[in-house]
Amino acid sequence: MYKYLWLVGVVCHAFLPVQAQEQSNSLANVIEINGQAHVDVQPDLAMVSASISHLSSTLKTSKERVDEIYQKSVTAMQGLGIESEDIKGESLRAYPEFAWEKQRQVKKGERVIRQLVVTVRDLDSYAEIVAALLSAGVGSIDNTTAGFSNPNEGRQLALGLAADNAVANASFLAARLGRKLGSVRRIVDRSVVSQAPVFTGVQMMRAESMDAAAVPEENFGTERVNANVFVEFELE
Repeated sequence: MYKYLWLVGVVCHAFLPVQAQEQSNSLANVIEINGQAHVDVQPDLAMVSASISHLSSTLKTSKERVDEIYQKSVTAMQGLGIESEDIKGESLRAYPEFAWEKQRQVKKGERVIRQLVVTVRDLDSYAEIVAALLSAGVGSIDNTTAGFSNPNEGRQLALGLAADNAVANASFLAARLGRKLGSVRRIVDRSVVSQAPVFTGVQMMRAESMDAAAVPEENFGTERVNANVFVEFELE
């Protein structure tokens, strides 16, 4: 009984160093490396957010005026080639508006507001579209958010460059140490994806008549897309 237990203990004890040695040899034939890259991508669309607002003595009158300006704005956008799915109207907001006069609150009327969001897919027409909205009676252009019709395009380009960077660096190190790069064992995408779009603010009050030349020039800039790829190669 005791001899049997002792033999089992010897076998297990002898096996563990062999296993550790095999693992050590395996790791000695592997190189791990990070590949990094970035690309600067120009936006190809913009979302213009505008507010339609009216104050009058009655809720009915304010709503009718806002509806009128909204329809006029939609018609103007369609006339400039904007598709219906790229014109979004938000829900109406209505509330009584007060002001302080002689140390007391006085009701000024009923305020109705509706937000209109227009997606501009031809950035060259941006100024013309903003001018048309203001001329239609929109109270203000709240902001413009630039974006991308295909967000994955820039990300995939950056990932490809990061992978190339990993191969180049691993090949250099392997050759420097007298080895050759073998097959890929593992790939991990360690990129941090940013959801923040390029943002530019525009604030302009409505004009009775405005043309595109009067709209301030908009600089949409670029968005930097970073990529970080971890790759594990075998060495020959």
